[in-house]
Amino acid sequence: MLLKSVYVVLTLSIIIATGYILRHKNIIKDDGVKLLSTLTVFIAMPATIFISVSGGYTKELFLEVLPTIFIAIINMIFLYLLSILIAALIKVPKHRVGVFSAIFAFTNVVLMGFPIASAVLGSDALKYGSIYFLANTLVFWTIGVGGIKKDARIMSGETTQNIPKKGKLKTFIKDLFTPTIIGFMVSIFFVFTNLKLPDFLYSSIKYTANLATPLAMIYLGAVLYDATRKGLKLGLDTLVLTISKFSIAPLSMILLLRYFNFNNDLNQSFILFSGMSAMNQVSVVSNIYNADKEYAAKNTIVLMVLYPISLMLYSIWSTLI
Repeated sequence: MLLKSVYVVLTLSIIIATGYILRHKNIIKDDGVKLLSTLTVFIAMPATIFISVSGGYTKELFLEVLPTIFIAIINMIFLYLLSILIAALIKVPKHRVGVFSAIFAFTNVVLMGFPIASAVLGSDALKYGSIYFLANTLVFWTIGVGGIKKDARIMSGETTQNIPKKGKLKTFIKDLFTPTIIGFMVSIFFVFTNLKLPDFLYSSIKYTANLATPLAMIYLGAVLYDATRKGLKLGLDTLVLTISKFSIAPLSMILLLRYFNFNNDLNQSFILFSGMSAMNQVSVVSNIYNADKEYAAKNTIVLMVLYPISLMLYSIWSTLI
């Protein structure tokens, strides 16, 4: 299983290196970096969630597995709140707290999680991986994105005190209804109504969904070049994020699962997915909303490269449940 994780990391690294080189050669210009993140967030990711939900669930199956999604959601919210406390303790700058917390709490479920879970636990793990993916998506594109947008407002000098009450409500609603959440709502509508798109339209959306990974990886490479050009410095916050992703997150999941009588396959899957590296969309969304994109990209890539350590630790965590 360690070899599988190394294989996934190498595959993603090659795509990231492509983005790095293209940015270095100025083939990807400033507008191009913005375009990559825009295409990922507003086009590819909504398509991905639509295909994953509408194509992977029936109404009956969705209702059957729905209760387990709350376990993942509870753990993510706990980690997010814990990250805010830790950010204050280690003095993470206020304009980076939202990005720090998003990296702390959310994981790379599909890109790294699915192939590794399939290799380690078998194909049945993907059924539970889909549940974890839904939880990860819902909480990130509401609470997580809201925190990143708050970072951006702080960087621009805007505060909630400057926003009238009506403006605060409008900002909250805007933060909540992101393109991916809208895509999720549309996909649930199709699941519960049993409606089917024409094959040509469904195929078009599926092709678009397949763009999410390469677009996000090329974007990360481009932003990594910008970060290294300015001097890539790793601090205490990166160390804390590494410990949290590979130890605190799976351990908190284990403690939570002990209160429920779920089958062992679900337990092992949730523990494995909770210890995955950072969610790629954190960096992409940071660029979209003008938060600290380089800080996000730096920590996302570091955690991805170090992920094999997490997989070695999994052999210990898996015995504790």
